[in-house]
Amino acid sequence: MEAAHWAQALQDSSFAAAVRGGAYVYPFVNVLHILGVGLIVGSILALDFRILGFATSVPADGASRLLTPFAVAGLVIALPSGFALYVSDAVSLSKNNLMWAKLVLLALGIANAILFRTLWNSRLADWARNATAIAKAQAVLSILIWLAVPTRTARRLSLTIKKPATFAGFLFCVRLRLSRDGRQRGRGAYRPCPYPRSGRSGS
Repeated sequence: MEAAHWAQALQDSSFAAAVRGGAYVYPFVNVLHILGVGLIVGSILALDFRILGFATSVPADGASRLLTPFAVAGLVIALPSGFALYVSDAVSLSKNNLMWAKLVLLALGIANAILFRTLWNSRLADWARNATAIAKAQAVLSILIWLAVPTRTARRLSLTIKKPATFAGFLFCVRLRLSRDGRQRGRGAYRPCPYPRSGRSGS
């Protein structure tokens, strides 16, 4: 099956229709995805800065034990919610280079984190103040990667809440786009919070 047909099949699935079909389903999934990304980026960046020598009063191994569960929880939330967002508009997003770049960065970030754990996890307790130069280089790389990953997520959030109609719309990132017949049921009746397309203002 060609990629375009595969994307169309995903977008036409009942699961994708369920994500698109409700006024609050897509915004809720969107909020979950942003929460997951925030947990991943926040916890990993905090550990990276500790490795670079900040907050040395906190043991590196203790910081790792504290922050790692938050990063794992973020992945558990972000991956399925991101997939749900993707299938709801799979045809368009499959052609979006920025989305593929985000996935590549995500894979690189996870691979770097796994490599870091493999190489240095047993030595974290010895880093009272200074980590090795290689570990610091990995931390810098990690910071660059994870700061780049949420760029599209932040842009999508800023565009979708740019003109909130209500407080609930602001909180849940609600932007309903009704079809010509607002009472029409089924696919196309509701299109909340679509991914911003390039060249569009998000209005």
